[in-house]
Amino acid sequence: MFHCFGCDAAGDAIAFLQRIENLDFPTALRRTAEFAGVAPVPSVTNARPVSPAKTNGSATAELKPEPARIVETYRYTDEQGELLYEVLRLQPKSFRQRRPDGNGDWTWSLGDVRRVLYRLPQVIAAKAIYVVEGEKDVQSLEAVGIFATTNSGGANQPWLPAYTQALTGKTAIVIPDSDKPGRERGRRIVKELTGIASEVLLVELPAETKDITDFFDAGNGVDDLSELVEAARRRKRVDELTNRGLLTAIEIVETVDGGFRAVMTPPRGLQSGFIELDRLTHGFSPGELVIAAGRPSMGKTAWAHGVAQNLAGQGKTIAIFSDEMSRQAVLLLRASFRPASRICALRALLRHRQNLVRYGAAHVQHIQKALDQMNLPLHHVLSDISGVTGLRILDSILAGERDPAKLAKLRDPRVRSSEGTIAKALTGNYRSEHLFTLRQALKMYRHYQRMIAGCDQQIEGLLEALPRKGRSGRATLASAAAQSPPSAASSWGR
Repeated sequence: MFHCFGCDAAGDAIAFLQRIENLDFPTALRRTAEFAGVAPVPSVTNARPVSPAKTNGSATAELKPEPARIVETYRYTDEQGELLYEVLRLQPKSFRQRRPDGNGDWTWSLGDVRRVLYRLPQVIAAKAIYVVEGEKDVQSLEAVGIFATTNSGGANQPWLPAYTQALTGKTAIVIPDSDKPGRERGRRIVKELTGIASEVLLVELPAETKDITDFFDAGNGVDDLSELVEAARRRKRVDELTNRGLLTAIEIVETVDGGFRAVMTPPRGLQSGFIELDRLTHGFSPGELVIAAGRPSMGKTAWAHGVAQNLAGQGKTIAIFSDEMSRQAVLLLRASFRPASRICALRALLRHRQNLVRYGAAHVQHIQKALDQMNLPLHHVLSDISGVTGLRILDSILAGERDPAKLAKLRDPRVRSSEGTIAKALTGNYRSEHLFTLRQALKMYRHYQRMIAGCDQQIEGLLEALPRKGRSGRATLASAAAQSPPSAASSWGR
């Protein structure tokens, strides 16, 4: 008898030989017979002790070999379904392996036959595969419609590179048995598959179940198994994020409560009173810790005091703790400046107008891109493609005109480029798909120009209501336009 204190394996001499030489039972039996110098057993049998028979009051022990009976045959095939070898489940419980000898009989050892995963053709076709321990567990999963596989020989057999290659790019869900050898096997498989399979999950069965077959026999179903798989996926995700420490934008969306919708339309928290800050942060939400960092004398304390006063104005109770300032000094701080309501409204409209100008400019770029794709470098000979000449030529092109000379005659006299130069820039290929994008880009540009005009009317109305202090409303509007970005000022009043 032997016992390994490292892996807790134990057994008789035949089991020891099977383990150290990776042999099946018949081969190990013959090898044991060779070591012992006795004749090998000619057939697959399993000797079992029989209760002593009493004769004339005395007991005599008799060993009667009982032939093993095949109860299950597990076929291991190649990618095309051709048989490579079989694993036999016998009664009394034991396992044997055999391979065709090419003459219609069997060789009771695998020798150098190619080792493959169980159900290899199904493994290759599947996108997600469960890896369990034992063919019986594979059949238990197949009974509920789940693709699964295993390797022959049990938990103590090595996980071969060929097994890993068969699972390349797939989702591998490893469900080990609950004993120590099974858990160690599961960890080995996960280690081998990490970086090879697209996703590797190690599922932990409940403590009271020894394998996936026992899990189903206990009354659990596919939904219960799915919960274990999702728990494994969450556990792996947390471990990865904990080890790395940083999140990408996609990971933030995937891990935040509520998913993508929560990020795109987050709930609005308490408003700080600083418009741009509130736009970026959506306000202060419960449970948040906000840190304002900066060099000394940058205004951090004044800003925080301004936020506190704005929140207090919303009926919130504010507590201020300061290690640097006394109570009297904190109370003497002035609130952050906030303009009058009419100025705030005017500022909001001016910012909105800047956005409209920026959106319209983006569609001008789309127009230029469509012209480039048609080999029409018109924006290289016209300083402003959205000017009078540019719009005339674009409308004519979309109306069906293709003659460069006729298009060039639409030139405004103030344009510096000659008709000949413009005509050369209009010799290209007018492909239908690029004309379509040109039409839509021009339509969107004009749409934003109309919106800018409407915004200008609103701004004019607000300016008229402001105290003039000796300046006309138009002069005030011109002053406001002068403070806008160049693209906004150049578009004013078009």
